[in-house]
Amino acid sequence: MDASYPSSRKDLMPNYLYVMGYGERDTKIGISVAPVSRLAQLRPTGAAGVVKDWLRPAGDAQRVEAIAHRLLSTYRHQITGQRERFAVGAEAACQAVELAITLAAEARDTEREADALQDACAEAMETATAPPETAAHQRTWGYVFRPTAMEAGAEADLLTRMGVPVAGIYRDVGRRGTGLKRVLAALEAGDVLVVADHDRVDDITLLDVQQRGARHHVLAIAPG
Repeated sequence: MDASYPSSRKDLMPNYLYVMGYGERDTKIGISVAPVSRLAQLRPTGAAGVVKDWLRPAGDAQRVEAIAHRLLSTYRHQITGQRERFAVGAEAACQAVELAITLAAEARDTEREADALQDACAEAMETATAPPETAAHQRTWGYVFRPTAMEAGAEADLLTRMGVPVAGIYRDVGRRGTGLKRVLAALEAGDVLVVADHDRVDDITLLDVQQRGARHHVLAIAPG
């Protein structure tokens, strides 16, 4: 069992995720604290044996089961009250569970990364300097350049919170390109280009901004 999961409370006790065989192309993917005892309960319905089980924390077992069920949804048996049974062999069912375990782990990592980015944005809001006021005929634009789409989304959210209109934010992920070209093309004299930190644009871009009669504003702190 993954030691990072708490298991002191009863509702967080580990469960077994299991594949149970009913026939050659009839398997069940379910959860139980005791698969062997569960098999005894299901024998009257045709269960033949537990093919394989995986010890997982309670919450993770439920997530993995849900993912595995979605992976095999096309093969779900059309039997009333038997939504956990699938018209696939035991090997295919086990492969679906193994893949679901991997996908569940990746989902947890993504959620943790998203939480970290949200915390970083909250910290950035405390020290970021707001863009200068502009006249009615002038506009505020934003440019985001980050390694991943998730980081770019978090930074765009930061710019929005600092007053940059959502429609005026352009972004590039991985490398500068289309987003930078579009925001520069939109800039006019008197406009303000807002970025989260100094490395988002290079010196050549800053010169281009100045030549257009626009201004450049750095929030001074960026998430991530």
